[in-house]
Amino acid sequence: VRAPSSLDLDMAGLLIVLTAAAFLGAVLLALTIFLVWRWRRRRARALNPAPPPPPMPADRRALEALDALLAEGWLERGELKRFAVSLAEIGKGFVGELSGVPLLELTTDECVRALRVSGLGGAHAPWLQSWLTDLDMVKFAEAKPPADQLRDAAIALRRVVEAQSRPAVPRVSGADTP
Repeated sequence: VRAPSSLDLDMAGLLIVLTAAAFLGAVLLALTIFLVWRWRRRRARALNPAPPPPPMPADRRALEALDALLAEGWLERGELKRFAVSLAEIGKGFVGELSGVPLLELTTDECVRALRVSGLGGAHAPWLQSWLTDLDMVKFAEAKPPADQLRDAAIALRRVVEAQSRPAVPRVSGADTP
């Protein structure tokens, strides 16, 4: 039977092991803190998503639709009916949005009547009736006007949209000037 021997502790080795354990513990603690922070941040984003962007103004949407329609090349290929249908939809959509009256599913006469009843779009009613009647001739009566006539109808709509999108400029009277 042997006598108990004393353990010879190597102080340098023990110091290295303790330092490595402390470093590993610090790394694990930092990783745990980072993962908890990231999880909470993702959870907060999921619970509070970013607000959606504001809706595009009606005039800008109409102008972009007009540009896209003219870029399609339907007039150049002789697809007059297709062009007239799309142009009427853009015009009805814009005036309807402006007046608060849904016009897309209405006939020309129903559109004019609805605008006059609403009181909001009455100013657009005469122009819209004339403009839509010209387009109806292409859509329903199979009229074949020159492509320039339909392009002019698109330009007329562009003018109406641009006129509605201009901010009101206050007028300065002569008495206000120094």
